[in-house]
Amino acid sequence: MHAQDFVLVGEALGYKAEAHHGYWRMQCCGHNGAGFNLDVRDGQKGVLLKCESEGCSLDKICQGVGISAAALFFEPRAGPNGPRGQERIFPYRDEKGGVLYEIRRFEATATSEKKFEAWLPDAERAGIRGTRRVLFGLPELLATLPGDVVGIAEGEKCALAVAALGVVCTTNPFGATQWKADYTAWLVANLPDRRFLVLADNDRKGKEHALGVCEALAAAGLKVWLADLGLLPEAGDVVQWIKRGGAAEQLRAQAADPAPKLWARILNFEQLLAQPSPDWLIDGLFMEESMVEFYGPPNEGKTFVAVDGCMALRRGGSWCGRSIDRTGPVLYISADGGLGFADRARAYVLIAGRLEGEEEFWTLPEPVNLYRADAVQALAEVLAYMPRKPIVLVVDTYSRCMAGVNENQQEFASLVVDNLTSLMREFHFATWLLHHADKTGQHDRGSSVVLGACDTQLRITMSKEKVVTMSCEKQRDAPRFDPIYFDLGRVPGTNETWVTWRTEAPTPAGQAIEAAIEAVVGRHPGMTRKAAYLALDLSQTTLRNHLKRLILAGRIVERETERQPGRKGPPEFGLYPGEKQTDWGLQ
Repeated sequence: MHAQDFVLVGEALGYKAEAHHGYWRMQCCGHNGAGFNLDVRDGQKGVLLKCESEGCSLDKICQGVGISAAALFFEPRAGPNGPRGQERIFPYRDEKGGVLYEIRRFEATATSEKKFEAWLPDAERAGIRGTRRVLFGLPELLATLPGDVVGIAEGEKCALAVAALGVVCTTNPFGATQWKADYTAWLVANLPDRRFLVLADNDRKGKEHALGVCEALAAAGLKVWLADLGLLPEAGDVVQWIKRGGAAEQLRAQAADPAPKLWARILNFEQLLAQPSPDWLIDGLFMEESMVEFYGPPNEGKTFVAVDGCMALRRGGSWCGRSIDRTGPVLYISADGGLGFADRARAYVLIAGRLEGEEEFWTLPEPVNLYRADAVQALAEVLAYMPRKPIVLVVDTYSRCMAGVNENQQEFASLVVDNLTSLMREFHFATWLLHHADKTGQHDRGSSVVLGACDTQLRITMSKEKVVTMSCEKQRDAPRFDPIYFDLGRVPGTNETWVTWRTEAPTPAGQAIEAAIEAVVGRHPGMTRKAAYLALDLSQTTLRNHLKRLILAGRIVERETERQPGRKGPPEFGLYPGEKQTDWGLQ
């Protein structure tokens, strides 16, 4: 050994050193000093060591790095069995730290090969017959925590080098192919929840040894990995891997369970911030790959509105005054329409004419049971087969596409929604669900699972005047939009009906009645309630209720009329315009 060799051994064990001209200053291995107080240099016959802080003895310094003082000499010394190389001692301890035996390593010389001998403490000759055989570094192994990575190297030198990185490492005595069942049993009994990383030497014997250790530990139910140390020279080991820049985190990363498949879709915070904002199909109304619910009482225009929106997605441009940001095919499951659905398609053609790409409005005129796995698989096969994947799948209606199960029960509704969500993720389309309202007409029917899952919820209602209102009751990632109105009427010259967008909101029915009352009273001041009733064709109750509101608001005044001369009987009252009469702009 030379001074540089001693420094390398110390650095492998975590002692820091500074190179100077012809010598080194190093943290003392004898008293674990923080400063660079150990002078290390070559003398005439070997390495010279001097602790300038605590005056540590040579044996104490050598013990700190696990070598004997004899190893500091340049030339081999004569031993009882002939010439020997430099000697290094590795103590094997029991669980409490007591030394059971030592493995002494003698380096190869010109006349002898590298050799290992087992000695009892303070013995005069080699041999440990009858002594319990243990793994190297039992106290350090027992100090590890559940889930820690524990290295298993071939040889004490490699184990110490790995430990110097901060990863506890052990080895078995006497080198390769000497792993015993007792060692496995001890690990099972004492370290059952550690992660073992086996570090192979790069030669045939070393690889066979490492594979044997892995098989033994795996058969015992322990978690074990075989380390990948990259390209090492022939007979190379982990010490050379460390010299090339190998680090503890690289070893720990190799002894990790494979990430669950779902982990690939988990976002950290930076990835979350980098996610794009949702893209719109129709600006401010419907998003791509979203779930939209249209609900309302039967025969109030849900299908008309949905089909009109789908046709707009094929046509492009705008719909209800909103820009269409993406066009594409539509698949419409007409589970409720029957032959009448074709009539609605013909009505649209009469209104808008034929469009290019009409083959991209695909219709399935029968239900698909979205509760059954085989039906969902059949639908998935259709979606995969389509020439161009749809941007919207319409389910008309939701209840007809879950036949045989109770839509009020959460478990059934959840499965239907999950099946739809899986299809949406696979084929990247939006789903428009058409559903019925409950008895009140104010909420969708059945389980609230649909409301919780949908991104947009729309209530469709129709007035006596055939005005269809689409009200936004939920918009998950954007502001709710104002109600949108459509007129449902006959297509001129036909018996077909269709919806057309109203650019202005309709006048509320009550407001229209009060405007008519004010108008007729303005034209005929002093008219009686009976005359107003006959002129407006209103029920007496309706007229009475609205007159009460108008009189309280000061928009109409009711006062006694002048009695004609000679006329007897109770006084008569007439209706006159009030000071706060509203100008409705009506003629």
